[in-house]
Parts: sequence; C-alpha cells; structure tokens
Amino acid sequence: MNYYARIQKQINKLGNFLGLEESSSGYFTQVVLVAVLALGVAGSYYGYQMYIQQRESKAYEAFVEVTHAYKQAEEKAFRAVMPNQNSLDDLGVVWKDVEVIIDAAYKANSNSYLAPFFLAYKVNVMLEQGKSVDEAYEYMKQAFAKSSTRSEFHDILKLKMAKMACDCSDEAVRAQGLKDLQALAENKKSIAQSEALYTLGVYYMMQNDVEHAKNYFSKIVENKNQDLFDSSLWVNEAKEKLASL
Repeated sequence: MNYYARIQKQINKLGNFLGLEESSSGYFTQVVLVAVLALGVAGSYYGYQMYIQQRESKAYEAFVEVTHAYKQAEEKAFRAVMPNQNSLDDLGVVWKDVEVIIDAAYKANSNSYLAPFFLAYKVNVMLEQGKSVDEAYEYMKQAFAKSSTRSEFHDILKLKMAKMACDCSDEAVRAQGLKDLQALAENKKSIAQSEALYTLGVYYMMQNDVEHAKNYFSKIVENKNQDLFDSSLWVNEAKEKLASL
C-alpha cells in the first residue's frame, strides 16, 4: 500500500470514529488530505529556508576568510615594492596560497549566492600571479554566469567581464566585450553605467578616436539624472579627460 493510500485509510477510520456519514466522510477525507499536504509543503518550505540560511552563513564565514587572506597578500605585495623595505616574502608563493584558500572556499560553497565572488577573487589572484587575461577571463565568465540577475552586483560582474574581454587576444571576445560595455553604458538603471561610459571613453581615447571619446565622457558630465552621478568619482575623472582632449 502506498503512502497516499495509507493516509487515506487512516483518515477514513477517523471519519468513521467521529460518526460521519459516508458522503461527509469522503469530503472529510479530501479536506484532511489537503491539510496534510499543505502542512507538508509548509514544512518543506521552512525547512528549505533554514537550509538556505545555514548555507549562506557558512559561505559568509568562508568569504570573510578569503577577504582577509587577500588583503594580507595585498599588503605584502605593497611592502615588496616600497623602497627600503627588506621584504622576504615570495609573492608567487603568497598569491598561490591565497588561491588555494579561494579554491577550497569555492568548492565548499559553490551553490551559495556568494559563489560568483569567490571566483571574482580567483580572477584577481590569477592576474596578480602574472597569468594571462585569456585564462583569467574564463573564470570571470563562470562568475558572471553564476550571478543572479536580481542582484545589484550582477552588472558589476558584467562590467568586470566586459573590461577583461576587451583585453583578450581573441578578436571575437574583444568585440563582445565592447558590445557589453555599450549595453551597460546605455542602461540608465544600471549601477555600472557611469563606469561603463568612462571605460568606453578611455577605450576610444586609446584608439585616437577623439569624437567618440568626448561623446562618452560628456554623457557622464551632462547626464540629466544628476542624483546618480553627482557623488560619482567618474564625473571628475570625465571632466579631467575632456579637458585634456
């Protein structure tokens, strides 16, 4: 006898015990079955929510550890290039150790909402180790693919991916990167719009395309929605670039 049938049999016994007629007992069966199923769904939902909270709490702890390790490595790298600093740190080993920590954290928390940011850290560490942009870009694509479109950081990751794409060796990848930058620059609701506009301005400036460069820098300065741009450092940066063109 299956689970559903066993529940129905027990409910029928309960209906008979309460002295319900056959017709009302049948209705009673359906009502109780719906109630049982509803409780099961509710229990599953709250159980799932608890699982999510525990999963994200664990991921957050790992993310704090990764951030701490990364900051320490940055400080060691800074000391290594400062004059009169007799740093004994092997930066190759330092960054490799951080990468090991990141890889372990990502493996343990790959289903977390923070998973894309573990990968974004890995990308930075790979570049610090002198690995190619092409190689690091593959991990940046994974990070972006894992990010939720509902997250306000989704466009930040897209911006980072697009900027990296523009530095890749593959012409098709560079073209896609430029296309993604232009899409972000045209999206007035995007948190990454101002930086995308500035990046495009610099891109065309490097191409000696003054007209397009001025166009993108001017869009930052002259944007009508000043609430988005007044506090942005990109406004002053854009003004400086316009003055130099």
